[in-house]
Amino acid sequence: MLNVAKMIQEPPAHFNFARDVMERWARERPDAVALWWVDESGRHEQKFSFGQLAERFRRATTFFNTVGIHRGDRVLIILPRLPQWWIAMLGLVRLGAVPIPGTPLLTRKDIRYRVETAEARAVITDVDGADKMEGMSAEVRILVGAERPGWTNFDAGVPDASAEFEPEPTRSDEPGIIYFTSGTTGQPKMVWHTQASYGLGHRLTGELWLDLKPADIHWNLSDTGWAKAAWSNFYGPWHMGACVFVMDARGKFDSVATLRTLARYPITTWCAPPTALRLVVRENLSAFRFPHLRHCVSRFTKATARPRPSF
Repeated sequence: MLNVAKMIQEPPAHFNFARDVMERWARERPDAVALWWVDESGRHEQKFSFGQLAERFRRATTFFNTVGIHRGDRVLIILPRLPQWWIAMLGLVRLGAVPIPGTPLLTRKDIRYRVETAEARAVITDVDGADKMEGMSAEVRILVGAERPGWTNFDAGVPDASAEFEPEPTRSDEPGIIYFTSGTTGQPKMVWHTQASYGLGHRLTGELWLDLKPADIHWNLSDTGWAKAAWSNFYGPWHMGACVFVMDARGKFDSVATLRTLARYPITTWCAPPTALRLVVRENLSAFRFPHLRHCVSRFTKATARPRPSF
């Protein structure tokens, strides 16, 4: 039996989440659904099996390499909850490039700070993100969902790329992903994680905290820019071979719409921040039925301890 805890404490010399986890599922369970995307209206959806997803992110790897992104390059990626985010993330990881996820809520000033601080070679974003980047320097600019002068179209380039390119294996201790802290005290701090620390370490998140099995369909409310998306929308569920469910909701959180989604789709596990969970439990829960839901988790911040009285 695989001793995952030991692997995390003593990772193998080489590890790459896209190759060692996702491509393994693509070989073993090619037809199992890996990503289930639904738009905010609920009228449009896309499903990707592990086999289909692997084929797409392998092409994305080749596409990135062709346009000038290479192993070790830092890439700022700012996208809403679109399938292209997951495909691009996996393509970058497989290549050995270092994704820097950012929330679409970032301002022009926020983006400039991250590009300059991280020395990002490339940026992947949509039209809204591109508008905020006018006048900023980035050698490679990739646009999702549209054509624009000076930008390379992701949606046109990936399908035409080969799926046969094989990058050199990445070492476990190589940079794997970078996040910026929220900046509640001073400027945001850049924090990098290795290929193993997040890519392998979150196996325990998927198995023990999210309690996931291959038959599960997991929905996490986090937007793609937060580290919570990496834990619960990327590494954790896919380590366990579960399906990642995505509702492309934008704007203000809607607790009733959330409950309707939980009732309508066969979601088995659900992860929500405390602020959203608080709003949900205030609704009339008896008006809904959740026949498939079996496990719910939330991440609570540690309260500040009050000083003990002296006697």
